[in-house]
Amino acid sequence: MFRLTVFIPDLLTEMLGQFNGVVDGQRWPLCNLILSRAREYPLECGTIERNLCTLFGPESSSGIPLSVSDLTASIDSPDNRCAGIMRADPVHLRADPNQILLFNDPSIMPSAVEADALIKILNSGLPQLGLCRGRHPARWYFCPDEGCDAITVSPSRVNGRSITNFLPSNPGADAFVKMMHEAQILLHEAPLNAERVARGLPTINSIWIWGDELPSNALGTTPRFVIGDDVLTAALARRFKLDWSIDRAPTELLSQITRGDGDGLLVLGAPTGPIKCGGRISGIEAFERRWSQPILNSLRWFRLAELRVVTDRETFSLTPWRLTKFWRTQYTPPKEKF
Repeated sequence: MFRLTVFIPDLLTEMLGQFNGVVDGQRWPLCNLILSRAREYPLECGTIERNLCTLFGPESSSGIPLSVSDLTASIDSPDNRCAGIMRADPVHLRADPNQILLFNDPSIMPSAVEADALIKILNSGLPQLGLCRGRHPARWYFCPDEGCDAITVSPSRVNGRSITNFLPSNPGADAFVKMMHEAQILLHEAPLNAERVARGLPTINSIWIWGDELPSNALGTTPRFVIGDDVLTAALARRFKLDWSIDRAPTELLSQITRGDGDGLLVLGAPTGPIKCGGRISGIEAFERRWSQPILNSLRWFRLAELRVVTDRETFSLTPWRLTKFWRTQYTPPKEKF
């Protein structure tokens, strides 16, 4: 018997965010059942990208470091990659009295037409940048003039926080910070941003330069089957030469796993961004409505050895034996964590 791992970073945030740390059992009955009976393990907190990478099993001994920007570029623009390619993603900065906050949630992201217009403005004012976009209009790329060792972090990690402690650092960082400042000046008066304000949308008034090197040695066993409409998931599956598809019927995937064909990894909600424009699908909705019941059936019949649910805070392990703990009916996290 084999294992299915489900990666939903925002699962707990969505389930607990509006209910004072208690799961809404009526809205999410199957998710509540799974979490209440699973064994809970703390997750060593990292970025979403790094946590996802650890689920792909041991890295080969090639010694070549992996970076998010290079991996996603292999999906977005496989024929136009350069050495050391980096991301310069569109973001919204908001100045508070004592800090500057960054936002890059899906509601802020540009359409394809908006992205092309903003990139044209930036390339006109900063021709050395040479921006281009990927298959999704929220992923922008450029090739630095020289290789650098600047330490950068993904905008998803900074989202909603002050940028002060997350700006690029180490050699080459000053040039990146300067480019971001110059981009803010160019985007401040962009007519498109005035149109967005008129429509009640936040402006896209800066770029965030990053690459983010990933762990060279991941944890656990390598899955054979990988499912998910997520750009980094697709890139990692290609990198490790795994069987990947955007979607698959739950019964089909579980049948392959329970036959002993190998472990499975299911990534829901496109946590690092969907492959193409179309918006993120709620991971918890897909898990509750589509996947939970077939998974529970496989566990009850001892066809699946373990379900592992990985969030941004905890890892939950549910086995057929733990599923029989019928007296555990409500999941409530430790209050100090939420």
